[in-house]
Amino acid sequence: MKLVFTQLSMSWNRVISLIAISFVFLFLSSCNPKYPDADLIVRYTLDNKEKFDDNNKFSIIVIRTPYLACGASMQKYDYEYVLEYSRKNFAPPIYILYDFDLVLYGLDSALYEGFHHIVESPFVLDSYAYPYIPTTFQIENKKIIKWKEFLE
Repeated sequence: MKLVFTQLSMSWNRVISLIAISFVFLFLSSCNPKYPDADLIVRYTLDNKEKFDDNNKFSIIVIRTPYLACGASMQKYDYEYVLEYSRKNFAPPIYILYDFDLVLYGLDSALYEGFHHIVESPFVLDSYAYPYIPTTFQIENKKIIKWKEFLE
């Protein structure tokens, strides 16, 4: 009888261990990846909340131009695609955050008509670790919910 009880308790321990390992695996696999500099980007939105009309839910399209870089003239991004994709897949209001007034030059103004524009110093954007690759962030309740980098 003692042998049967010992075998039953060992099998229950295995079942409980298997369930615990399954829960840990499900928890880790369901976690969304975090944007590397999310804290700094959210910090910028908090420090400059009047530029974002004190909204708790909005999206930002970041378009940067590298200054004094040999590769600056070689970087070609399809800003038309970036604007259209962001309009369809990210929550309004959408703000375009850029550091050079002519960055949208040559695009049909109807493409960026419904967006809010924020021009910021490149040094400020560098200090808040905004990427040079066109990226869209959806921010909700002081957290980055989703983002999309528009690589070449």
